[in-house]
Formats: sequence, C-alpha cells, structure tokens
Amino acid sequence: MPTRPVEIIGHRGASVAAPENTLAAINLAWKWGADAVEIDVHLTRDRQVVAIHDDSLVRTSQAEVFIKDLTLNELRAYDVGTWKFPQFKGERVPTLCDVIATIPPGKRLYVELKCGPEVLEPLSDVLVSVRERPESVVLIGFDPKLMPAAKQRCSAHRVFQVVEQTQQSTGSWTPTIAEIITHCVQHGLDGADLSNTLAVDRAAVDQLKAAGLSVCIWTVNSLTDARRLASAGVDSLTTDDPRLLLAEFGN
Repeated sequence: MPTRPVEIIGHRGASVAAPENTLAAINLAWKWGADAVEIDVHLTRDRQVVAIHDDSLVRTSQAEVFIKDLTLNELRAYDVGTWKFPQFKGERVPTLCDVIATIPPGKRLYVELKCGPEVLEPLSDVLVSVRERPESVVLIGFDPKLMPAAKQRCSAHRVFQVVEQTQQSTGSWTPTIAEIITHCVQHGLDGADLSNTLAVDRAAVDQLKAAGLSVCIWTVNSLTDARRLASAGVDSLTTDDPRLLLAEFGN
C-alpha cells in the first residue's frame, strides 16, 4: 500500500480522461500510479457481475435498456466509450472478472454494489478468484441493509458503508458521525466512505478511527479539498483525476 499520507483511488477509473468503468479508464488509472480503483457493479439477466454505474444504458449508450434485462452478450453489443470521447469508440462494459484481472500487485479495487442482494451469490463466486489476496478487493455501497449482508457473505473482504452527509438548516449534519459509527460497528463493517463535506474534520476522523473504522472520502477533485482532508487524517481519497492528487501527495 502507498507510502504517501493518503491512498489515492481512481473514481470509476481515471474517469476524467476516459469513459468511466471501462477497461480503458481502469488501466489508465493504474498507468498513472493510482493506489486503487473504484468501480460500480450491476447484475445482468444471466447473473454476470458487470462494471457500470447506471442501471440502464441511457447515459452511456443512448439506449433505453436496463442492465438487468440484458444478457452479458447482449450488453456487450453496446458501445460505452464514444459518449465520452470519440477515440474510445468500441469500449464495452467489462465484467468484474475482467477488472479484477487488471489489479497490479499491491493495489486494490473498491467495488460499489449498485443493485440489490441478488448480487451477493454471483459476487461471492467471482471473489473466489482473489481468495488468496482478499485485501485486494473492498466492497462498498450505500444500502444500509445490503452492506451488512455483504460482510456476512464475503467475510474475508473489507466492507465499507458509503454515506452522503447533508447539512441541515441548523448547521448540523445528517447522519451524524456518531450514527455512522453505531451502524458500522453494530454490523461489523470495516470503514465509512463519506461524501466530501466540511462535516469531515479532524475530530470526526479521530472518532471514526477510535471505533476501528477506516475513513474514505468521495469525490475529491480539488487540491484545496484534498489538502484539508489529508490534514484531517483520512485514509483514502476517491477522485476522478488521480493524476492531480498523485502529483500533490507523491508518486
């Protein structure tokens, strides 16, 4: 793992420069030297775990079809590269297996579960391929019921709860750090993946770490935010532009 003060995670790969969640973006993030890559996964009709953020192809392929209604072969007929830049024409939706195969030694992959509990069985089957190095794949997600279930099913892997904190008119943040800690500890989760807000300060990070939780922040695309969060003691920063943060914190 990195010797720099924070782990730099490529959000959907190097998504600033290549189409998100494609092998082009993932391999570019590795080429730039990212410590980790984050991807999103859905399940196809034939129960293949695939890397794509949305539940449909509307945004990335201009096709009004849902991932859950397509087989893997049908899904791979769609171009998911051209929407970003013309030179990526022909990029296809990769499987989680395809992405795992790219992980360099000493690096790791964060897998955000974007669908429901139906993904857990096929996901655990895929993760057999990394049973000798479970630290190379971390599972993350927003669903507060799914992530505890993922931890039970895939207990060898670290599992983080993704949380978006919002500020109330009173100035307080919801959910509170105390509520996040309670949830994670009660369910045996390993970390909290928090939205990039001013709620994350040194006191909050110290509380989370005192509870034995890792602290990851999304999405950090400015050096001002990155410096503030690194000073607060967070463990990881997820960014669309890993090259920017790597230049700041050392390659």
